[in-house]
Amino acid sequence: MVQKKAGKKPILLLMLAVMLCMAFLTVTGAFAYASESASPFSIETVRDECERMTQSDVAEDAGLMPDGSKVTVDGYIKNVKANNYGYVYEYQILHSKHLYSLIPKELFCHEGDWFFKGYDYSFFVL
Repeated sequence: MVQKKAGKKPILLLMLAVMLCMAFLTVTGAFAYASESASPFSIETVRDECERMTQSDVAEDAGLMPDGSKVTVDGYIKNVKANNYGYVYEYQILHSKHLYSLIPKELFCHEGDWFFKGYDYSFFVL
């Protein structure tokens, strides 16, 4: 009669599963420590940029509005309300460029409520 060697397979599979779990926990733990050691973001990080941007309501290096005028806070708001940026890809890029020339992009990339009271205008980002 031939005997089956079924006793070793489950033990090897169990050992392999345990090693994979240990490797997973080790890797995830390393990533968790790396993200915790990074300094948290605050509005103080971009305060100088916010102050520079709000010195005037005319945006620097933002190009022109769809109607050919310079980008200002009032002009930007009017174009958003009139849906002049539309859904055309090129206009969406222009919309982002205008927005980021008035409010620092970093405030949209980090979770939080950001308020800045500037010289010519103030903003609040949720």
